[in-house]
Amino acid sequence: MNKKLENQIKPAHDLLENELKVSGKSYFEKEVKGYISSFGPSVRIAGLLATLAFYLSKNTGVLKERAKIVDWLCTIIGYAPGSKALFEEVSKSQNNTTFISQKQSEILTAITALKLAFRTFPVVGDPVPEKII
Repeated sequence: MNKKLENQIKPAHDLLENELKVSGKSYFEKEVKGYISSFGPSVRIAGLLATLAFYLSKNTGVLKERAKIVDWLCTIIGYAPGSKALFEEVSKSQNNTTFISQKQSEILTAITALKLAFRTFPVVGDPVPEKII
């Protein structure tokens, strides 16, 4: 595991733990797991800008949780959550392939840290593992 990823797992875990405290829940919804799991492949297939636009979209009537994924990523990589600074920066820099490649790598590392940290929390709708006899 690379050092940058290792250094982001604890902040990602703390962020998720705080999210549960603020929400008053002891678990995450299954949809959140899906949003986190599909973010990385979406970046690789559709591109960073398209993925950010999709996750920040408010026209689809889905849970607010999808936009929270971007907020959490922003927090992990040092942007203010709730702002569109990351989206705007990526949008303005589409012709700068070096910047986009670097930012994409940074975000993919952060989503991996978030995914690894997320696995330590209960998720509603996940099957309960059977006991091994």
